[in-house]
Formats: sequence, C-alpha cells, structure tokens
Amino acid sequence: MIFLSRGDGFTGSLPDQYVGVLVDIRSMTVTVFQGFLGLRTVYYSQIGSNLIVSARLDRLRNRMTMLAVDKAYFAEFMQTGVRPAAATPFANVFKLTGGTTVTYLQGRTRTIRPRQRP
Repeated sequence: MIFLSRGDGFTGSLPDQYVGVLVDIRSMTVTVFQGFLGLRTVYYSQIGSNLIVSARLDRLRNRMTMLAVDKAYFAEFMQTGVRPAAATPFANVFKLTGGTTVTYLQGRTRTIRPRQRP
C-alpha cells in the first residue's frame, strides 16, 4: 500500500486520472485525493465538523443550506480572465487540483499540493 509507506503525499508519484477517498477509522482521518493529471474533478467543503465531498458541484451545493458567492473568485476572474484553479464560485467550496491531497482530521483540513512536496 503506497499510502501506508508515503502518507498523504502519495499522489505525486501516481500519474493517472483518478480521484478517491480513504477513510481510516483507527485514526479518524478522511483523505481525499486527485490524480496528478487532474482530469477528474472533486469538490469539497467543510461545514462545522462535517466534510462534504462530491464529484459534481451541483450535488455538493444541494447538500449545503447556506451558500454564499465567493467575491474573490469573481474578482480574480474579472481581472485576469482566468478561473482560480482550486476555487469555485461559492465561498468555502473548493476544487482539488491535479495531484492534490486533502486530509481531514478532528474538524481541520490540511491541503498538500504537488509543489509543496519534497
């Protein structure tokens, strides 16, 4: 198991188009990961002590009761003409980019992107 040997930074060594969720019941950790090519999309949000994950933004949006527009997303898009890579039009709803891993433990998320890996 590559996850056991490399931890939550394992996606940088696995090129392909995949997404996944690993749930470690012993450590109460949820790890959401995106393949290095980033061809499949995963959206996630933390609401209170819950992590919500979906492959479709509309389904994730339907699970949330309060949803606000992310003004910074639109400001960057209007200024540069480019959509921010890990952002969505909704505040506190994020998109995994290629090779990214998000680990959720005790109400906190930790994001590891490819450029942060040794």
